[in-house]
This record gives sequence, structure tokens and C-alpha cells, in this order.
Amino acid sequence: MLTKKQLFTMTILIISFTGLFAGVNPDRIEKFKYFTEEQLTAEISHIESKLDKTDAAMLAELGMLYHFIALNYQKKVEGKNEIYLKESLKLKKDPLVQAYFGISYMIRARFDGNMLNMMSYMKKCFEIIDNAVKKDPDNIHVRLIRINLSLKKKAMKKHKIAKEDIEHCEKLYQAGQVNEKHNAKILAANGDYYQLLGDKKLAKKYYEEVLKKYPESLAAIHAQKMLL
Repeated sequence: MLTKKQLFTMTILIISFTGLFAGVNPDRIEKFKYFTEEQLTAEISHIESKLDKTDAAMLAELGMLYHFIALNYQKKVEGKNEIYLKESLKLKKDPLVQAYFGISYMIRARFDGNMLNMMSYMKKCFEIIDNAVKKDPDNIHVRLIRINLSLKKKAMKKHKIAKEDIEHCEKLYQAGQVNEKHNAKILAANGDYYQLLGDKKLAKKYYEEVLKKYPESLAAIHAQKMLL
């Protein structure tokens, strides 16, 4: 039987190492995408006020909040997105965090006026995300990140990779490993893929399917915009 002192020591160890094993909540992170600048700033202040640098999930969330400040509102964050995501990855190798760390190079490219540097950053971005997919090939969140980037960055000519990812996600859905919310995104991604190829008729088919099956989803808002 453990003594009170041993129990106390074990409790402290559990608290200290919780951050090493706690995973990032993808649904919570997704909500950050739609925060106003004021909401993101408030959340950053809240987390920084209680920051535990041994908590991988907390560091990751902070990095992602800075990520969306930079990405959505064109704010220079002095690399804080990269710093916190990198610190989180040192504690816990989470493929989703790795994917967002990869996107940090895309943010670098956005603020760099040198075309050669921009292309180098984009190449590094995809290399990191590709490795995240290899580590966890059935991670729907990481796959969707690579799909979206591949379809947005035409110059990188990654549309074939995007199609492979879409087909992999479809198999996950058919196997019951993906929920309806993510299937809405997969359908929308199909629409984006065919829109990129110039097949507007097929793109429309997928967008309309999203609106019919998932009218209340965020994917439906995107599909509606694409049909205008």
C-alpha cells in the first residue's frame, strides 16, 4: 500500500505529464478558423495567462490561434505560430500539429516578397504535411488540410495528390471511420477539384449534393458561394 507521500508524488507527476499525452481537439481547433480577430486575441491572452510549457495541447492551441491571426487577418505575429507549434511537437508528435506547423511556412511565404523564397517556403510546407500524412494516413483532419492546400496552390501542381486524398477519405467514410460532418467536406472538396480542372458541370453536381445532404454544414456555406 502506498504512503501519503508516495501518493502525493504520483499525483504531481500525473499533473506534470498530462500535457505530454493530452491530444489536440480537432473540433475545437476548427472553431478557431471562424473566430473574429477580437475573439482570437482574447483567447490568446487567456491561454498565455495560464500557459504551462509542459502541456503540448496548450502550446499547440496557442500556436494555432496565432496561426489564424496571421492567416485570416494578415497580421504579422513575429513567428509565434511557429514557435509554439514547434515547442508542442517537441513534447508530443501529433500529426495534426505537424500539419499546422507545415502551414506556417505558407504564412512565411505570404509575407515574403521574394518569389524564390516563397516557392521554397511552399515546398517546405508540403514536405512537412506529406510527412504528417505518412505518419497517420487515416487522419481525416490532416488529409483535408492537404486537400485544401493542394487545390488552392495551383502553382504547386498538387491536384493529383488532392484527388488521391479525396479518394482515401471516401474509403474511410465508406468504412464508417469518418462522420457525416467530414463527408460534407469530402463532397465539397470533390467540387473544388473539378472546379480547378474546369469541369463546372461535375463541380456543380458535388456542390449541390452538399447542399441537399448537409444544408446546415460549413461545407454548405462554401458550396453555396461556389455556385454563385
